[in-house]
Amino acid sequence: MRYELVEGGLRVSHTATNLSDAAAPYALGAHPFFKIGDTPIAELTLTMTAATRFESNERNIPTNEVAVSGTGFDLSGGRLVGELDLDTAFGGIEVVDGVAARLTASDGREIRVTMDDKFDFVQLFTPRNFPTLTGIGQVVAIEPMTAAPNAFNTGRGLLWLEPGIEFSASWGVEFSA
Repeated sequence: MRYELVEGGLRVSHTATNLSDAAAPYALGAHPFFKIGDTPIAELTLTMTAATRFESNERNIPTNEVAVSGTGFDLSGGRLVGELDLDTAFGGIEVVDGVAARLTASDGREIRVTMDDKFDFVQLFTPRNFPTLTGIGQVVAIEPMTAAPNAFNTGRGLLWLEPGIEFSASWGVEFSA
């Protein structure tokens, strides 16, 4: 992994090479948590356009992929994080000018999560019962993924790297005041 400060933010590049003599399954995910200054997490607006989400059973194992349009999981118009309690993977992410998701404060400050075309999925994590520096509270993570959850069992988005093949992907964070 390579972390690089770029104008307006951070770019994270991942490279993996299969050094074995057999094809190897591969998937990549990152787990960045965000905040914007002292703005309470619940007051931030999360915007992301996705076609589907993955339903999960009581063990959090994905069981079904369903459309989000017109449901409470449709975040394309933006939703306050305080209205959400997600640990949900999404597919069919609409990436416009490299931006997959936005987190916006009411004063206009914004974080944009960028990803290249190797990332087809995003996990959103907005629990209200997470340990923070000031006690139990809500957090927000926007997690780029190259494969669907449970890909090693379902194959959805799973890559197979042939011997000697290198895979590279990058995502990033941009901030504007």
